[in-house]
Parts: sequence; structure tokens; C-alpha cells
Amino acid sequence: MTNGKKTIDDFVAKFHGLGGDTAPKVVPYTFDDVVAGLNSVVANDWATFLRTRLDSNSYHAPLGGLENGGYKLTYTDKPNAWSTLEDQQSESFNFWYSIGLHANKAGNVSDVLKGGVADKSGIGPGMKIVAVNGRAYTPDVLKAAIHDAKDSGPAAELITLNTGYYKVVKLDYHEGERYPTLERVPSVPDRLNDILKPATK
Repeated sequence: MTNGKKTIDDFVAKFHGLGGDTAPKVVPYTFDDVVAGLNSVVANDWATFLRTRLDSNSYHAPLGGLENGGYKLTYTDKPNAWSTLEDQQSESFNFWYSIGLHANKAGNVSDVLKGGVADKSGIGPGMKIVAVNGRAYTPDVLKAAIHDAKDSGPAAELITLNTGYYKVVKLDYHEGERYPTLERVPSVPDRLNDILKPATK
């Protein structure tokens, strides 16, 4: 709205700088204070803007900030650097955007996407994936099965263990591995990188 003349830094300076340069102290604030602070930088219906995002039950996260920042969300069959780092640190593997689950090296399922392929197939948190297409489970074996099922390939077949009971589960999924990535939109200024730049060296 200001064509780059003002940024979120202007709001931060005004909002956190209330009362001048002081020693650290607790300063309570309200929703209306945030709205007033934003309006002091640039006039807008900030209350509606914020309430829409805070109160939304939308299935998808709001993407307007990314799109206005010069990027769009896309998916690729290769993990991005952040996904790879997260997998290494958590020792969990992210199948969230394909079959809709997180599982560790041992096959223990820690989370399942509600309404996703795994959820619809009867897999839930706390279950264990024992085998994939007749082979002992490893993350790479499951990745290969998802890859092989792409397009018209055979559905991946898992053997799961839950409270002492084994169950064969078929995953009706044929879109291959999917990982989120941000794709630059050249026609929009790269505001996201400007926002992320360090304020000091």
C-alpha cells in the first residue's frame, strides 16, 4: 500500500518503541492496540484483516502474504533444504504432503493428516509400519513405493501393527512424492526477501 516506503519495521519500531528507550519491562497490549499501531503506519481495515486470519477455520493456510511477497507455493518430488534438515533433526520422515503422515526410522507413526490418504486408509498415530510391498519397512522403501505408485503404478501396500494386531493397508495414492517449495514470481517485487534481511550486520 505504500509502494515500499514503509514496512513492517515501521510498525515494530512504533509499537515496541512506545514510551521511548527503556529498560526491559512488561507492557500489556490488546488487539485494538495492535490495530491502532498498524493504522498509525498506514490506514487500512486492519481489524478485519487480522480477524479473518485469526478466526479462520479454512482447511488451507492463508497464502496472500507469500503471494504479495513475490512467491507462490508449489510442490516438487524432491525434499527442500528445510524438509531435509527437519528430518535429520527430528529423526522423523515427512510424508505429509503425499500420503499424509510422519513416521520415524522404526516405522512408528507420530502424526496423520486428517482427511489424508493414510487417515482414510485407517492408519493413525501410535501405529507402526512393519512392511511395505512385502519388504521390511525403511523410510527409503516407503519412498520407493510412493514413487512406483505414481500415475498408474500399483498402490502401495503396508503391513501395520497396532496394539498387537497386524493389518494390511492399501494406499490409494498415485501422485508420487510431494514436498512444498516456494517459487519466485518475477512479476511481483521480492518483498519476502526484503522482510527477512537482517536489520544489522
